[in-house]
Amino acid sequence: MRPRLHFSLSVALLFCCWLLPNTAVQAQPPLYMRDVVGNLDTPWEILWGKDNHIWFTEHYGRISRVNPATGELHVLARVEEVWEGAESGMLGMTLHRDFPDSPYVFVVYTYLQKGVIWIAEKLVRFRYDAARDTLVEPRALLDTIHAGYYHSGSRLVTLDDGTILMTTGEQGAYETQMDAQNQNLINGKVLRINPDGTVPADNPWPNNPWPASLLWTTGHRNPQGLTVGKGGIVYSSEHGPAEDDELNIIQRGRNYGWPLVHGYCDDWLFNEKQHCQDSNMADPIHTWYAGQQLTAAPGDVVYYNHPLIPEWQNSLLVVTHKDGMYQFKLSEDGTRIVDSTRLFAERFGEQTLGRLRGICVAPDGRIFISTSNRDDRARSDLGFPRAQDDRIIELWPAKETGASISTPTVDRADYRAGNTLHSAVTLNGVFTPDNTLNVEISDEQERFFWKRTLTRRKSVGGTSTLNVSLPCDLPAGTYRIRVSTTNPPAISQASDSFTVAPKQQVTLSPSGTITLCQGDSVLLFAPDQAGSYRWLHGPTERSIVVRLAGTYTLIYTDVGGCTDTARATVKVQSPVQPTIAVADSVLTSSEARSYQWFRNNQALQGETGQSITVTVNGRYSVQTVDSVGCVGVSEMVQMIVTGAPQQFRSEQGISIEPHPVETEAVVGLGREFGEGRVEVIGMAGRVVQTEAFRGGRIFRFNAANLPPGVYTLVVSDQKKTIRLPVVVK
Repeated sequence: MRPRLHFSLSVALLFCCWLLPNTAVQAQPPLYMRDVVGNLDTPWEILWGKDNHIWFTEHYGRISRVNPATGELHVLARVEEVWEGAESGMLGMTLHRDFPDSPYVFVVYTYLQKGVIWIAEKLVRFRYDAARDTLVEPRALLDTIHAGYYHSGSRLVTLDDGTILMTTGEQGAYETQMDAQNQNLINGKVLRINPDGTVPADNPWPNNPWPASLLWTTGHRNPQGLTVGKGGIVYSSEHGPAEDDELNIIQRGRNYGWPLVHGYCDDWLFNEKQHCQDSNMADPIHTWYAGQQLTAAPGDVVYYNHPLIPEWQNSLLVVTHKDGMYQFKLSEDGTRIVDSTRLFAERFGEQTLGRLRGICVAPDGRIFISTSNRDDRARSDLGFPRAQDDRIIELWPAKETGASISTPTVDRADYRAGNTLHSAVTLNGVFTPDNTLNVEISDEQERFFWKRTLTRRKSVGGTSTLNVSLPCDLPAGTYRIRVSTTNPPAISQASDSFTVAPKQQVTLSPSGTITLCQGDSVLLFAPDQAGSYRWLHGPTERSIVVRLAGTYTLIYTDVGGCTDTARATVKVQSPVQPTIAVADSVLTSSEARSYQWFRNNQALQGETGQSITVTVNGRYSVQTVDSVGCVGVSEMVQMIVTGAPQQFRSEQGISIEPHPVETEAVVGLGREFGEGRVEVIGMAGRVVQTEAFRGGRIFRFNAANLPPGVYTLVVSDQKKTIRLPVVVK
């Protein structure tokens, strides 16, 4: 098996870089970080323009440029047609090679195809009107590309020959995965197109029918990064499934494997080597994979080769959604990765200040990155989007200043999660007015596994008192704190240790799923402990009586100010009304857990089976208990088993004569009935006879052609409905 590249180095950063012990690569320089602009909505593409502005797209459909020195924002276009999903919306952008002499801007976005319900993607060329500072004259160069809620690509890059490369995704569905291998389709590909929308003559398959003639490479899953390096080498970052995110060198006419090959051609998941031999497949130059490390979800990639940060020259810089940023040192010819450094992992990622999506480099070597915390892939329960999100952030190296920070103190030795810790610290040296203090928390061995920026405040030096709210999700343990600054970067020694007790949790009794019979109730309650209780959309008590179906959530706040929740789901089941089948003198109930038979509303002792044999005339019914414990009662069945036909008179003023019925019976309706209708319903539930009536009428029930059995007489007026059994012999 081909060995996989894997580097366990992590770089701990607040606003400057600090290497952990046992690092096997060269130490990185301390960096400043500064917000260029905030309050954006998922910037997807950021690129450096020849006007010394950063041009960028936002997911919901806006195209803008920003002055990186002042943060002044210029909105160039708002494309209302854009349809935004998890990974769909306004995506990649690139400028014409000869911009601004050829003032064309190329953008990819998704939209809803008119007349049908599916997501499509298009490549659109705009003209930049510098006098009005706006984008005009949109022209679709490539349209109706199949897209999806996920896996729509798409990055753009302009090559030195003026052509444009564009990535497409395979739509993120199981049934569309093999589209990436189909040379008649353009999904799961890298495309190459002229800036006027025509097909370059040297494309590998120029004679394919349009638009498959645009294919440059095949076999991609979801490439979201694209850059050009030294010597014109094109690099791409690509999302894997649960393993094997990839870095690839994009080469004309090559196949990149998806879905037949994941990562390297190494048979790690299945028989991949044979596919690689048969299909001109290219190996990635790096993979992230689940065998050793969770996928990083790479976003954009840039080639960096500026002496401003000499350690990063001839490197690829890759931003990720989960894992901060990576620096990949390249071999001299640019075809191999020879070293790797993980950067900002403690600052950016799903557990900290959020996901990174875009990256670009200024001509003077400064680096700009963008967060992606407002798309619907960002998990709000982890605490973002945060204030000022989303942001474009500038990185540049700091100079040595000799600044230092004293060891911070803590005001006591034990706390509970949520408590406020008071610390005093002294800053020595010269600090700029916009300097920010940051507090980290670690365990006793100074392993900053739970590092968070707990508080920030500006300071120019001297002694400061910090009030630090301990996070509610901090596990029980022994901790220390340390303090760092941003301008200039400095970091203190760790404080004395202190212990933290976890937040108090709450439980409900009963819990889980509770099933009630209709009309019953249940008491939900929590233990009596210090703190406060509040039911969601309900009272501020620790117990409630519940009769209705629903999910009931109790929110508990402990004395440290931390909250915990407990839930119970209540279902209310209506009783199943049993039915009775009649066979001669035997009555049989529908299936239930238990039975009790009645005659004339009196319980029959010992009659607790599913069937009963009738020997005494009367009105019979059954009471059942279902599997949950709910009680149901059947309608009454009139049974006559001996003697001659006789008249039947109900308590509701209805008479039937003769009864049982052989050929015809007269049904008498008392004057207490108003205007209404009489129906006779057969044993199969079908109406066999019906007639309207006014009070005091006689209804003739014709049973001459009816089979024997028990029928139902239904008498309805404006006020009531009465059902009576009628026996036909």
